[in-house]
Amino acid sequence: MKGNFIGDEGLSLVASALENNKIMQEIDVSFNEIGPIGFSSLIKVLSSTNITSLICNRNPLGDECLSTLSAYINTPISKLKKIELCTCKLSDKEFVEFLLIIQKNKVIS
Repeated sequence: MKGNFIGDEGLSLVASALENNKIMQEIDVSFNEIGPIGFSSLIKVLSSTNITSLICNRNPLGDECLSTLSAYINTPISKLKKIELCTCKLSDKEFVEFLLIIQKNKVIS
């Protein structure tokens, strides 16, 4: 789905379609103009999937998305092992806090 500029509304539809999908292991939604609303809808369904790799490069996610992601990866239901967030309009402060959470997580690389 990389590079389709689906935005928040499109990602919300994708998230609904992914719910309870046990086949997909990676999702790449880079270059899609996704913000906090779409990202949040995706994170909400991840626990019902087998997705272990989340690639969200070059989306205007912002710090709110880091908080949502941090909360999810700190739960025992998180299966994520790989996360990519390059050029996502994240502040240094929030990103450092996120890195500290990842350091404590023994699964994510």
